[in-house]
Amino acid sequence: MSQPHVTGLSLRAKLALLLAGLFLLAGVGVLIVAATGAGQYSAEVNHRLNREIAAHIAGTIDPFVGDQVNKDALKGVFMDVMVVNPTLEVYLVGPTGDVLAYDAPEEKILRRRVDLAPVEAYLASGGTELKWGDDPRSTDRKKPISAHAIREEDTGLLRGYLYIILGGEDFDGITHVLQQSYAIRWGTASILASFLIAAIVGLLALRQLTRPLEELRLGMQEFHERGSTRPLPVTSRDEIGALTVDFNEMASRIAEQVELLRSTDEDRRAFVANISHDLRTPTAAVQGYLETLLLKASGLDEDERKAYLERAASQAERLNGLVEQLFELARLEARDVAPELEPFDLAGLAGDALAKFQSRADKVRVTLAIDPDASQGDLDVVGDVALIERLIDNLVSNAMRFCRSQVVLKLTRNGRKVILRVVDDGPGIAAEDGERIFERFYRGSRPGPGSVGTGSKAGQGGTGLGLAIVARIAVLHGAKARVAATGPKGTILEVVLPAAQGA
Repeated sequence: MSQPHVTGLSLRAKLALLLAGLFLLAGVGVLIVAATGAGQYSAEVNHRLNREIAAHIAGTIDPFVGDQVNKDALKGVFMDVMVVNPTLEVYLVGPTGDVLAYDAPEEKILRRRVDLAPVEAYLASGGTELKWGDDPRSTDRKKPISAHAIREEDTGLLRGYLYIILGGEDFDGITHVLQQSYAIRWGTASILASFLIAAIVGLLALRQLTRPLEELRLGMQEFHERGSTRPLPVTSRDEIGALTVDFNEMASRIAEQVELLRSTDEDRRAFVANISHDLRTPTAAVQGYLETLLLKASGLDEDERKAYLERAASQAERLNGLVEQLFELARLEARDVAPELEPFDLAGLAGDALAKFQSRADKVRVTLAIDPDASQGDLDVVGDVALIERLIDNLVSNAMRFCRSQVVLKLTRNGRKVILRVVDDGPGIAAEDGERIFERFYRGSRPGPGSVGTGSKAGQGGTGLGLAIVARIAVLHGAKARVAATGPKGTILEVVLPAAQGA
């Protein structure tokens, strides 16, 4: 399987672009805030310096002569004020907001009435608060204002307002020039440089943070391409470090599973070779006996013909037993067998099982016995009767194959469990076989009776499947088959089954 080719940007590149974008947005935001803040600051300064100018001007002139506006006097004052401070624009506004007098070309005045709400708010605060009012020289622009109410001395009747714009066109021009000045440009460059330095530092830090992730990726790639199980170094204690630890554990487990599969495959190959030999032997024997009968049919008497047929039948029975064991183990391994659990008397089932072997035991002079211990209660268990019977058959058959003269089936009640033990007086099990005799495809080197060190299951007609079937049946009942004891005086194989409720 080839390594998938990654065509997109790397994680580091994506994070770098994201970081650069964030710095750029932050820089633009700071510049906008700085520019806005600078304008607000300039307006505040201008207001503080000129907030009393309207009251001062109003105290030096009389804007009205009778019911008429004193335009000549106002024009001179307006001109003097704007000459002294070009940033100011002075207007006389009527009680309803109409612009009554000003010192500017007619085409400059685009708004003939201003909103008086900011003026009233400004006067209500005593001139201490910055207020933004309508600019008569624009249809929509607002500027900081200063204002003073003009009233008749006798009656206090409101005649109008002296309305001053604190940031006129000249102020806008000066501000624009200042923004283009060296100081402003240098300040902007400083801000950009600061963000550039921050971006470089951030990228270096990002590289340091993503280095463990890159090492993990390279380690995974090495594991994928070459199956390397070299543990990756854990260089951090964060989530990436935890991920590295998990990967090391996963790689170790995979290596163990691969080794187990390799070992199992070797056992399977050995099993196939052995079972092929075991199947070939009875097949060849049956074929040989039948061919002999065909070739010598006319020259054989009845007794000789019967002897050949009995031998052929015996080999055919052996062959049938091998095939049945193969199919049974295959079904158990494929989990096609669902045990039908029910309570039953294990002692009775064990007695019936031993009875089936009695004839065979008499022929080889082996004593079969059952030793049920019901002193702590009856021996009822919960299980599949047919499967448990098969389990007992295989255990007894295995014991008879290796015993010298006796096989004893012992049943013991222990609380909510019933222990089934099959004891033989054979030469015991080799140390290297004790943990593996229940494995599928495994055939140990246990010697047969009278042939210590030289016999084997094959030599005794075994296939290496019987105890594997026992182990699978035990697992289906939530139990485990094991070697309870072994030695030169015999072996004990044990299975613990659940006792029936109320037993």
